[in-house]
Amino acid sequence: MTEDEKEKTKDLLEEWKKIFQSFSQQVAEIIPDGVPMVFHGNNDIATIYEILKSGGLKTPEERGVDFKSFATQVDVANKYDIHVPIEFAEPGIGSARPYGAIFVFYPKKDEISKCLKNFGSQVPEGVQSIDFKKEDERFVGIISTEENKERIHKWLQEFGMDDKKIFTHSEFIEMCKERFKDNQLVSGQKLGEQVIKEVSDTTLIDETERTIESQEKNLDKAKETQEI
Repeated sequence: MTEDEKEKTKDLLEEWKKIFQSFSQQVAEIIPDGVPMVFHGNNDIATIYEILKSGGLKTPEERGVDFKSFATQVDVANKYDIHVPIEFAEPGIGSARPYGAIFVFYPKKDEISKCLKNFGSQVPEGVQSIDFKKEDERFVGIISTEENKERIHKWLQEFGMDDKKIFTHSEFIEMCKERFKDNQLVSGQKLGEQVIKEVSDTTLIDETERTIESQEKNLDKAKETQEI
């Protein structure tokens, strides 16, 4: 291994270390509690290509795979347990293989409630599949490292998907900060509007209204406390 290769490997390991140490906490803090965003990690860059080539994340049955993990559908975790997909995306310290990727999307309407709960691990039994092209409004994007960004960007273009939906970990955090920056507004209405725009499914309105109602109650309590 040349000195340049050693230095590059050192930089990559340092980047992975930072991801492991801080990304989970940042995601949990930035994504509002009522937003049902889920994450699926894979540590094989060749598999990432095949997933995109196939059009999206499919269940074992849809892929014709006999072996099934505890998740009979697509295994995912929510913001509370994102350490799990991070671990799945990590090829292993000292590995010569590149980092994998984390797919981010919204569940279908009948899965929203369970995807908002804190299980301490992955969402039990997983969630239904997603087609990244046909269900673009549910597809938030892909998180990977700088070394993979260009190749995944090309793959998104190659398979007719939104090529702006590739983020490094830090870019994903910044995107979420911008997307949810109005979370503290008194009415909470803008957060609700953003969530509804993200997932064009009227059933989400009930979840969003509950989130807004909860925010407004908390803000009212805060105002009462200040007045006292």
